[in-house]
Amino acid sequence: MSGENVIPFPKEKMSTELYRKSIKDQIRDLMCLPAEERLKAISESPEPEPLVQHLPEQDFYLTLKEVNDKDSLVLIRHASPSQLNFLFDMEWWGKDAPIEERAREWLEFLRVNTPRQLMTWLKNTDIELLTSLLKKWLVVEKVPDPDTVDFIEATDKLPPYSIDNIYYWNARKADMLPLLKTILATLFELDQKFYFQVMEGIIWGIQAELEEDSYRWRKGRLEDLAIPDFYDALNIYREITPGEFREKHTVNKKDPGLQVTEKTTIYPLVLLPRTNTLAKTIELIMDDDLLDFLKVEFAALANKVVVADRLNPGDADSLRKTVQKVTGYVQLGLDEAGGKEPHKAVKVIETYPLESIFRLGFTLVKKLKKRAGEIITHGWLSGWHHKTLILPYPYRSIIEALLLPDPQYLEILPDGSFKTGAFTGLDQLTWTSKKLSEIEWLGDVYHGVNPDYATIAQKLWPLGQPGEPTEITIDDIILTALANQILGKTASVTPVPRSALPEVIEKFQAVTEGESEDIVNLFAEKINFLSEESKRSNIEYIKIVLDEFIETISEIKDPQKVDPRFIEGILIEK
Repeated sequence: MSGENVIPFPKEKMSTELYRKSIKDQIRDLMCLPAEERLKAISESPEPEPLVQHLPEQDFYLTLKEVNDKDSLVLIRHASPSQLNFLFDMEWWGKDAPIEERAREWLEFLRVNTPRQLMTWLKNTDIELLTSLLKKWLVVEKVPDPDTVDFIEATDKLPPYSIDNIYYWNARKADMLPLLKTILATLFELDQKFYFQVMEGIIWGIQAELEEDSYRWRKGRLEDLAIPDFYDALNIYREITPGEFREKHTVNKKDPGLQVTEKTTIYPLVLLPRTNTLAKTIELIMDDDLLDFLKVEFAALANKVVVADRLNPGDADSLRKTVQKVTGYVQLGLDEAGGKEPHKAVKVIETYPLESIFRLGFTLVKKLKKRAGEIITHGWLSGWHHKTLILPYPYRSIIEALLLPDPQYLEILPDGSFKTGAFTGLDQLTWTSKKLSEIEWLGDVYHGVNPDYATIAQKLWPLGQPGEPTEITIDDIILTALANQILGKTASVTPVPRSALPEVIEKFQAVTEGESEDIVNLFAEKINFLSEESKRSNIEYIKIVLDEFIETISEIKDPQKVDPRFIEGILIEK
């Protein structure tokens, strides 16, 4: 693969040239096409069956889920037994047991559209799964011993259907008869010994034990494809220190004992944006074995995120979000481990497991989340009845985004709106950390003016802005204290009488730029700032709040006639 990108993006439309390539190269090129074009290329292939059956199970499943049922037939008709088993492992199961209605729908789909594949599945499924399903769908009785019971008399009381005159059965639901007749007749023709085992299992098997055994087989199949169960998947969210990462997590990815199978899923790399730093890093890797190993690592990591986050593995949007998250945390881990530049990141990727790099990035984000939580539970926000509601935007949104089950980075767009997404770089962590510091420093102002919530809630005029305690922000508290200060009172957060509001407006309108700084400095003198950084940040913040308020009221021509209902930012007394 020397000279090629690991993430190939065909520059030309598919043509007969595709089918002259090796199966491995065909699969690689196909997986980089949109699902509809991928299906078209498979349908037009002179040998579609080997092409489909060489698709790794997860790539087969993702392709199938991206198209409608009609178009998916070309895949299902040519699927291998392992692909069918994977499809049903993903589609049929709830937490730890098969969902019979989903199983019924899929088996009926096979019976009607591709009976040959129903036979393929019956030949290759595990007996516990088949028996547990049929036990729910069938009533089965066995002919009693003719030495003890009259055969003719006994059969009159048995269920109406039989293939072998030994086991008599009936469907629990009449509309399932066609499917059940097909399944039992096919089983009998394929393998009578297996058929007898299934029928005995329906009569004597214990449902819970059958489902437990079939779940264990399913779990093993999925683990072979690097898809863990829920509790194993949660390991990706274990924190890891940089020291532990460097000392205990090195691996030789070129070790012959770690060679991967021929069919390595490519779907996560296909969904990776090509302009991403991680994609550029992967493009620099020219070692074929390392690239294949990386495909497996990336797929395994994405699978764990899907399982741990309880996402739908058959939903393309969920997979894209998963890849975005994996990419972001891996990039954070690379940055932290000294691989911020693509050529340096190659060395990190060669030396450390991708999962460990992910965990290193996750740890950085988790620290921010913990810090945000501590501000609320132990910091100054804990003293306010409505916690984060006292924060103005974007501070409130930043904390709320961090406190989501999956912590998010808040991006402020040029138009002032917000967008959240996975963290993808240390610069985002640094910016968010700085904003958390600014929130923490606002605690010095809060404690400096010492608002009495009970008094404010009692005196607050409900027609003002704010008019409810839940609407009060730290900006309102600052402006109210400044208003009391400019009236010649103590810089307290006592609501301002409505009669005094015109005077407040007139005095603020008369404030010049230099006087604005003097007002802020006088206000700041009475606050015990715990650090110089807090003092600088808060003085700048208070001045912005004051200047914006002065700008807002600058157009009021007659303060004496102002309607106090429309003055925002000052707590007004009833």
